[in-house]
Amino acid sequence: SKAQLSDDGGIGLTLVGNALRALGSIGLARPIMAGGVCADHIRLCDPAGKVLLEQPSKGPWGEGLPGHCSVSRRHLHATLVHEAQARGVKIRTGVRIATSVEAGAGIEVRFSDGSMGHYALCAAAEGLFSASRARLFPDVRPAHCGQASWRAAVRRPQGVDTSEIYLGGKYGVVGICPISESEAYLYIVEAADEQHREDEATLHLTLRRRLEGAYQGNIPALLEQLTDPARVSYRPLPGLIAPAPWHAERTVLIGDAAHANPPVL
Repeated sequence: SKAQLSDDGGIGLTLVGNALRALGSIGLARPIMAGGVCADHIRLCDPAGKVLLEQPSKGPWGEGLPGHCSVSRRHLHATLVHEAQARGVKIRTGVRIATSVEAGAGIEVRFSDGSMGHYALCAAAEGLFSASRARLFPDVRPAHCGQASWRAAVRRPQGVDTSEIYLGGKYGVVGICPISESEAYLYIVEAADEQHREDEATLHLTLRRRLEGAYQGNIPALLEQLTDPARVSYRPLPGLIAPAPWHAERTVLIGDAAHANPPVL
C-alpha cells in the first residue's frame, strides 16, 4: 500500500542457485546477475581473519549459472520493475486488497480505493506480514526465531570477491557481503530476545563497539566507515512456514507470505 515504489527496508541480499534458476526461467537471471557479484564459493574465516575454507556453492542450477549472486536491493528492484513494465504489467501503488470473493471461474477483488477487478488468480506476495494471509489463514502468524541481525552499508573491500564469513568468536556469525563493484554490507547474526531494541540514533556507534577488537581480517577497516546511523539497521528475526496447502481457493501465498526463514546459511 506504499504511495510509490521504493527501496527502503534493506541493503542487499544473496540469491542462491535455485533462485537464479527460477529467475532464469522467465529471462531475468542475466539482467540481475549483471549488476551483482557472482561466485561459486563462500570464504569462511576464523575471528583472526585466517581463511579456514573456500566452501563451494556451485550446484546443478543450469548452464552458466553461478552458485550464488549477491545484489543490492536497489538493483534487484529496478530490474524487476523495468522487466515487468516492458512486458506490459501495470503496477499500481497506494492501494491494498480490502476483500476478495470467489466469483465463477475467477476471483473478484475490491481494493482500498474502492475500485474492483476480476481475475483468474490472486497471488499474495505481500511479505512476512501479509494481510491476505491474516485474512484467509488467521491462525498462521510469524514467530520470533531467537535471533536478530545487524546490517551496515559499507564500501566493498579490495579482494573481497564473495561472501566472507567469520565463524566463532564473540558472535555466532559476522560477515561481509559484496553486492556490486563498489558496495558491500557488514552484518552480524546474533542471539536476541524478541523484545530487545536498539537506539536508532546510535546504531553505528553500538555496532562499532560490539565488533572492535573482536574480529580481524577486513572487519577493522570497515568499522571506520560506520559514521551514519541511517546506514545501519538492527532487526529481530521472525520466521514462518505456513502449513500446506498455501492457498485458499483462488488465492495463493507465495514468497515470505508462505515461508520466511532467518537470513542465515
